[in-house]
Amino acid sequence: MKESERTVGFIDIHSHIIPAVDDGSKSLQMSLDMIETAYYDGIRTIVATPHFHPGKAKCSASKIRQNYELLKDNVKTLYPDIELLLGREVYCDYGAIEALEDGDELLTMFDSGYVLIEFSPGVEYSTMLNHVRRVVMLGYTPIIAHIERYRCIVEKSSRAEEIKNQGAVIQINAASVTGNGGFMLHSFVKKMIKHGIVDVIATDAHDTDIRAPHLSEAYLYVKKKFGADRARSLFIDRPHEIINEEEGDL
Repeated sequence: MKESERTVGFIDIHSHIIPAVDDGSKSLQMSLDMIETAYYDGIRTIVATPHFHPGKAKCSASKIRQNYELLKDNVKTLYPDIELLLGREVYCDYGAIEALEDGDELLTMFDSGYVLIEFSPGVEYSTMLNHVRRVVMLGYTPIIAHIERYRCIVEKSSRAEEIKNQGAVIQINAASVTGNGGFMLHSFVKKMIKHGIVDVIATDAHDTDIRAPHLSEAYLYVKKKFGADRARSLFIDRPHEIINEEEGDL
């Protein structure tokens, strides 16, 4: 990878990098190791998105903010050109919808109008579509986390376009782009990118090993297969629009 590409400034909008708040980083040192990995991979902006799951992900918003600020202070000293933002990955069910309606603290991405939402892998399509519509009706823009994980979407890829047409942003994981999920999933992801359904590619990083914060390999794959403009859009331009709440081409 050329040095110019390594320092291009990838933006990662989905990462479990805050220490000891969910199933991601277990310690401050692990978080800093993840930051180092991300830095040398060319990532310059990271949105930390700890899980929110009513009744299961029990870490309080105050604890998340406390650990986020601790990590941010360390990052500022060690890697001053990395920007660390705070978001959340919301498990979207009726409890989450109620929490959004009530304006619960720390559910949106960096206090914006975007909400990163996920579902169970076996979610019924009608349920997913209904929840997406409800999030939009509440005035938020849902970002669908790792859409390639949902069987109802992989079984019928036209559903991803329908979800997108509701006003959602479509995110897939970098590891799926590089084939880590197997041939069938890789074929699905390529089709989604080819037809312009995917908006953003992110790491969904949880550690420094199996789920490390790597984007460069996926970026180079997309660049080779679909061109430099598509690669820049998925890894830099569209994420930049999201974190600055600019109007993009959905």
